[in-house]
Amino acid sequence: MGDELRADVRIATVPQDLGEDEDRITEKMSEQLMVLARPAPPVCARHGEAEVERRGTTLHSTRRYAYGSFPLFSQDAVLEEELVYFITLEWPLCAQCLATRQRWNKGALIPLFGFFVALVAVIYTANTSRSEAVISLGVFAIIGLLLLAGKMRQRGRSLTGAIVERDGSALLVPSAHPNFVRMIDQP
Repeated sequence: MGDELRADVRIATVPQDLGEDEDRITEKMSEQLMVLARPAPPVCARHGEAEVERRGTTLHSTRRYAYGSFPLFSQDAVLEEELVYFITLEWPLCAQCLATRQRWNKGALIPLFGFFVALVAVIYTANTSRSEAVISLGVFAIIGLLLLAGKMRQRGRSLTGAIVERDGSALLVPSAHPNFVRMIDQP
């Protein structure tokens, strides 16, 4: 089936039942912890193949920020006070998804290895030639390689392709495979 038959799917969420753990979490935070109202179907949302394995993951909604602001430094950048909702779920993965995830995780080892080589080179250069320019360049290379390895690892861990709605009411699966859509539509 082609991509033209793909559709966005919304899966309803409900507040998570914390049971006896609710005492340890503030009332406000417990309202933000969600689960799917019904389990995800046993079909991969991306490829439409039967699930091989389910992996646990936690997704969260995002806040809206003012254009041009950098949210790390300023809380004034938040357009309105929004709660961030967290959804804990078991997500179905097909063989193709697991293979892709494994490739991304192995690929993240390359910049991580480069990070260690650059770190050793900077330490060696600092102890022998004391060239500040080389050391500075090496430090930036170390930071860049570490960030790249982390980003590649994060990409490999993104299992769902789903987005939590801002109000936490649903999980949106954009451009879901028709087989996944059919399974969701079944009662």
